[in-house]
This record gives sequence, C-alpha cells and structure tokens, in this order.
Amino acid sequence: MAKKNNLEEKEELQNYYKLNTDAVDRLVNASKETAPEIPAEEKPLAKQGFLAKIPSFLKALFVKYWFNGACCFFFYWGLAYYVEDKWAIMLILGVAIGLVTDLLVNNAFIYYQSADREYDNWMLLPMRKFWTFFVNIIYAIIVTFLVVYTYDFINRFFIEINGLPQETVVLGVEPFLFGLFYLLYDVAFIWIKNLVVHLVKRNSRVA
Repeated sequence: MAKKNNLEEKEELQNYYKLNTDAVDRLVNASKETAPEIPAEEKPLAKQGFLAKIPSFLKALFVKYWFNGACCFFFYWGLAYYVEDKWAIMLILGVAIGLVTDLLVNNAFIYYQSADREYDNWMLLPMRKFWTFFVNIIYAIIVTFLVVYTYDFINRFFIEINGLPQETVVLGVEPFLFGLFYLLYDVAFIWIKNLVVHLVKRNSRVA
C-alpha cells in the first residue's frame, strides 16, 4: 500500500513539474504572433486607458516641454533675485535641466516605454550609463546658453527696428516661452543625432 502511495506521489510531482515548465516555455516564447486572440466578450475589459491612446511623440514632447518650463520657473525665476550675475544663473539653470533630464525625464521614458522602445527617438542618450549623467548636464548647459542668446537676439532685433533704448527688454525670460525655445533646440539636436546614427548604421550594413 505504501509503495502505491509513493508511486502516486511521484506521478503527481512529475505532472506538476511538467505543468510549470510548459507555462515557463509559453511565457518565454510569448509574442504578438503566438498570443491567442481576445474573445469578443472580453475585449471591452482589455481597452487601453486615455493616456495609452495618445501618440508617444506627443507625450514625449509635452513631458520635455513641461519639465523645461518648470526648471525655468523654479531655478531662473526662483534664484534671479539672489543671483545677479547673468552667466551664473544660466549655468545653474543648465545644470538643473541636465539633472532633471537625466534623473527624471529619461528614466521615465526608459521605464514606461514598450519593447518597441518608442521613446528612444526623443532622448539624446537612450541608455543608462555612468558617463551619460555628465553628458546630459553639459548638453543642457549648451542648449540653455543657446536659448538665452535667442532671447538676446530677439530683443536686439526689436530694439534696432523700433529705435528703442539699448537697455529695453522687449521679451523677458518666462517659463512658457523658455520651455518652447529649449524644446525646439533639443528636438533639432536629437533629430540630427538620430540622422547620424541612421546613416552610420546603414553604411555599416552596406560595408
């Protein structure tokens, strides 16, 4: 009797092991092609949320724009009263944007993107390495200086055509327009980077 019970326990253990290995195999080999079709009665339960329906490029642009403007608000407006030197406040703002980009924005993009890596095209460095932290800060400082020079150019242009005093500020720095200017430079540089990477990969495949 004991021998029979041992055989039954051994058979149950083998079936349990087979069942779990089959489940692991299905999970490892899962893909869009092998996934079973969702029954019609269950499709309403599998509907995506509102944010999931928004194109990834719109979400990426909005997040980058919002954080750029927020950095301008907190660091440029918040410290302008205490830091009078123009170059110092520009440096502080650039470092702040670089830190926010590396630690918050890029990490959020990497965490929330799918296997298609749809947010890679909206990051200068779509990876997490030790050196990317410093590159993102230097890059943000450069873009910040370009944005400030853009403000200076616009002000000088309006001063010249209207004959205004040289100290006149026609267009002051504020979060909404700063975020837009920064976003335009950022997207332009990332587009150039993506184009260079694409050309290098294409030439390497041809070679």
